[in-house]
Amino acid sequence: MLSQPERKFKVGDKIRVNLHHGKTEDAVVRAVIDDKEGLKLQVDFGYEQTALIHAYQVVQDQRYRSRTGGGGRRRRYIDKRLRLVRFRQELQRALLSVGW
Repeated sequence: MLSQPERKFKVGDKIRVNLHHGKTEDAVVRAVIDDKEGLKLQVDFGYEQTALIHAYQVVQDQRYRSRTGGGGRRRRYIDKRLRLVRFRQELQRALLSVGW
C-alpha cells in the first residue's frame, strides 16, 4: 500500500470534501481532531451545515480558490440576504426613533 504524505490541516483552511457517493462540497475546517482512528475534521459547508469527516475525504486544498475567485452564486445570494436583513433592521430602528 502506498503511503500518502501526512497532510497538515488547521482551523480556517478552505478545502473541498467528498461527503458521500461523489457529492463534493466546499468547506471550512472548524476543528482538527486526532484520535486513535486517525485524523478527523469538523467542517462547515453550505448554509449552516456541519460534518465530522475523516482526512481521506478531503479531495483537495482550496488555496487555489483565492486566485480564481470562486464561491460564486451561493455566496452572492447569502450576501444579498444579509444586506436585506440589515436594511430592514435599520429601517425599523429609524421608524422607532421617529415614533412611528
